[in-house]
Amino acid sequence: MFIDRLTIRATIAAVVAVASVNCVAIHGQVDFVAAVTSARPFAYDRLDSTEGRSLAGTTTYRPVGSVISASPGAPIAVPGNDFAKLDGRTGYFLATQAGGNPSAAPGMGPFATTAEVTASDSNGPMKLKREEQIALMFLMAIENIERDCQSHAQHACTLDEMLAGPVATDHWHIFRLKFDPNKTDPNYTYTVTPSGMEYEAHANARKRGLLGFCLISKGFSMPTLSYSATGTATLADKEVLNRGVSGDSFSTK
Repeated sequence: MFIDRLTIRATIAAVVAVASVNCVAIHGQVDFVAAVTSARPFAYDRLDSTEGRSLAGTTTYRPVGSVISASPGAPIAVPGNDFAKLDGRTGYFLATQAGGNPSAAPGMGPFATTAEVTASDSNGPMKLKREEQIALMFLMAIENIERDCQSHAQHACTLDEMLAGPVATDHWHIFRLKFDPNKTDPNYTYTVTPSGMEYEAHANARKRGLLGFCLISKGFSMPTLSYSATGTATLADKEVLNRGVSGDSFSTK
């Protein structure tokens, strides 16, 4: 995602890539193109400011959270070329152009979601921070995809398979992860370890004060989700008895 001060601009200022989510100051000696593409962005858009309207149609865009202009930008030999720097947690762009879901205009990355996440343990409803809710959304997406992997791919899938789109043995269309959790969520490290029809998934907190989560499946039975205040959970930790999400999902076709 680039901010260009010239009068030649893209025709659409739409949803921008997650390339800048974890962006630190990019210096001239760093390969800008490699840095951007390594984040697996889902769109590139040239913007003439951090907020505005598309030159084609009625699409508008605006920043949410911490978004600033920084330099140097892309290596396109344009004086005054900047890039949009996000803080990796609260910053994203919101656009009115619809993307993969024709009924809604998406924001950018997992933190743009407005989904409602609920969970409860033996003591009742859990009061989760938004960062913890995002982690649960990723784990619930993994759980749903793994269920199809077990049924239609005849094995539990790896994280790479779930990002690329698992291949079924019976022509069933298995969903994939909408975002790469390890590249778009700065608060957690995600791992998935499959073994035959079983798997173990972890969301380990990178920051103090966040719960860690562990999701374990022993085959076709209901997976067990547990959590720990230490930031890293195991099967021996306290169990999340009920969990749910409404309004969005981190799995997609």
